[in-house]
Amino acid sequence: MNNFELNYLKEQEILSNLDVHFARFMVKLSQNNDPLFAWSAALVSNWTSRGHICVDLPQLADKPLPIDIEKSPICPALDRWKAALTGLMIGKEGDFAPLILDQKNRLYLYRYWEYQHKLAQALKYRLREPVQIDFPHDLKEQLESLFPHSPENPDWQKIAALVAILKSFCVIAGGPGTGKTSTVVKILALLQMQSKKELQIALVAPTGKAAMRLRQSIISAKKQLPSAQNVPEETSTIHRFLRPLNEDSPYFYFNESRKIPVDVVVVDEASMVDLALMSKLVQALKSDSRLILLGDKDQLASVEAGAVLGDLCENAQRGFSADFQSQLTKFIPEINELSTLDQISNLQDAVVLLKHSYRFDSKNKIGRLAQAVNNGNADQAIEILKETGDEMIWLENPEEWKKYAKQGYESYLQPLDNPQQILEAFQKFRVLCAHRQGQWGVSYLNRQIEELLGFSKQNQHYAHCPVMITQNSYGLRLFNGDIGILLYENKRLFAYFENTDGGYRQLPAARLPVHETAFAMTIHKSQGSEFESVLLLLPDKESPILTRELLYTGITRTKQRLILVGNEKIIRSAISTQIQRSSGLLDALF
Repeated sequence: MNNFELNYLKEQEILSNLDVHFARFMVKLSQNNDPLFAWSAALVSNWTSRGHICVDLPQLADKPLPIDIEKSPICPALDRWKAALTGLMIGKEGDFAPLILDQKNRLYLYRYWEYQHKLAQALKYRLREPVQIDFPHDLKEQLESLFPHSPENPDWQKIAALVAILKSFCVIAGGPGTGKTSTVVKILALLQMQSKKELQIALVAPTGKAAMRLRQSIISAKKQLPSAQNVPEETSTIHRFLRPLNEDSPYFYFNESRKIPVDVVVVDEASMVDLALMSKLVQALKSDSRLILLGDKDQLASVEAGAVLGDLCENAQRGFSADFQSQLTKFIPEINELSTLDQISNLQDAVVLLKHSYRFDSKNKIGRLAQAVNNGNADQAIEILKETGDEMIWLENPEEWKKYAKQGYESYLQPLDNPQQILEAFQKFRVLCAHRQGQWGVSYLNRQIEELLGFSKQNQHYAHCPVMITQNSYGLRLFNGDIGILLYENKRLFAYFENTDGGYRQLPAARLPVHETAFAMTIHKSQGSEFESVLLLLPDKESPILTRELLYTGITRTKQRLILVGNEKIIRSAISTQIQRSSGLLDALF
């Protein structure tokens, strides 16, 4: 039984101090002295820190705990486990208790069960309630004008737009270059055309960097669409949109009781949004407001607990129920050629998958590699990597990375006229890695690159030093993930950052909030960014962090050129390792 003793598990670095203290507190309140009860309480606390919403007992029962240590404890048999979960601290769905055990034997912290429950209830309402269209007779002509031709038949961008018009909740999922943002600009133009009033539209993303990219994409798309000039360009982070009560508060001004006065909310990079934040956002929306989620379901999930977009797209297929397909066919006749889906839900009718890449054609090596990784086909991925060509280079000798890092950063170090040009030049290339620490981690690599480029190691701040903000500063309008460059002006060192509306702004380097050097950054931190060229460095040893989703995300940060450093064994290991997050959201939606 010593496998279930908290001290043993803490010594093995499975549990944190917080997990152990929480478990002992639950034991004290419940007066349940079964070691397995304490172990379960500690585990559910620990599991949320690992990204899970709950502990799925049937999934783990009788198996080694899926963690990266040599002697992982074996989880108990399901009947024995359930028998230990008794007492005042354990409730069933709908109870107010610190721990909730649902009908499918998933164990939750109450807070996460409530986030999941309230999100599911709000989405179920939106999926159930039909949307009234003001001018249905004009819709077919409007769709034709905005989507005149497509390389796809049927045109799935047009289908996504129609679904978003006919549903108050819609998910549009697709990889890089599939046209999610250009499609949503057309959707917003259609919604304005279909409305008798001017709509209040909010465009949000999980990070400041992603919000800036969303704004730039919308401005670019509007240049090609005269009919979309009334689509707003202002974007915001979700946190700023909900208005935190203070800088570090988890509570917001807009919430379940005080709704946000908007008609349409678009959430970009939805894969990065954790369960708690998505639940708070949806609870704060009016019952008649529309919600559109955009994202890549195959990217890394949020850093915090939950994988909302992944859950919503888990069973998604290209197709619709017979009734909804009949409704769609009235406006897009070619939809009638699709086969209807037998096992269908309201959610399935609201999820559209975009697969045609306008960035990577069928011959492009980067696109083909991303697809092979995504499909879990390691043999195909290795064959693609072995192909010759300049758009993708595979380096199995780890020391060769230094040459490419130096070349990549040379352009931004050339004499340029102003800070904006320097910022733009720096944003063309990036070194990405899996870890923060170790020989192949961010900290070590940043020091190595500084040496390669001839920068002093003694000074934290120097001219041309790239910095990444790691803590939100609402007062300075700088947010986690924002990247700037340090430059001298009149013998004073300033930090320069891109503005969302173009141009740049500056502030004295001494006033910077918490930050770090940004020649190299983790793949996690690179989400929401795109670069012309990426040098992707994989560690030389297997790691639980190195997964298919991480590799896919790193590969798809580049638009033109990829230099991948890593041996075949590590690449194969990453492709074969998928992130599995325990959740009951999908079940809660039915």
